[in-house]
Amino acid sequence: SFHIVFEFSDGGSIKLTHALHTVRVELYNSYEDSVRFAFEIILTMIIFCMMGYTLFQMLMIQKQKKNFLLFFSSGWNWVEFISNGLLTACMIIWWIFVTDYAKKFDTSLRHDVYTSQEPLANFLALSTNGEGLAAAWQDMDRLAKLIDMLNWYFALNGINILLLIARVLRLMDFQPRLGVVTRSLWLAGPDLIHFAIVAGMVFVGY
Repeated sequence: SFHIVFEFSDGGSIKLTHALHTVRVELYNSYEDSVRFAFEIILTMIIFCMMGYTLFQMLMIQKQKKNFLLFFSSGWNWVEFISNGLLTACMIIWWIFVTDYAKKFDTSLRHDVYTSQEPLANFLALSTNGEGLAAAWQDMDRLAKLIDMLNWYFALNGINILLLIARVLRLMDFQPRLGVVTRSLWLAGPDLIHFAIVAGMVFVGY
């Protein structure tokens, strides 16, 4: 999808902005795609089990201590809950994209918008009372929605990668040698946070 926007200023200049998006809507056409589809199903089941186990932990705390909010007294529980929630949201978005967007998407290779490509007059005369233009606009609108859905999917996954890295580092802490990384980061945490604040102020300010 190649999108161009022309903006006309009062001074007579024209500002052009463009965006190029590529998207694949034929997702399962080969043997490799079928294997990936099987792994996607397995991954979906694992993610829902992880989210279910987190909710089960909250339920057990509710039964034992009569307040499920105590689950969030630990910072790592916050990380786990948000990470599993983002994973669940990403899988839901992915299957909505597959079933409601990619699978149903179809477009014509050509839309007859104008009556003639070489008219003698009335250069913008629309064919079939503008039905071709309306069909082209509908295809572009459906493609834009499809791209927006994928952008949300990628954005949430990008945020969740940071949380998954934190969870992996936490799991590495059980082993003395692997735990060197996590303990070093824990000791250097205040200095790293201070550096991030100062660097952020400098780069954002300029």
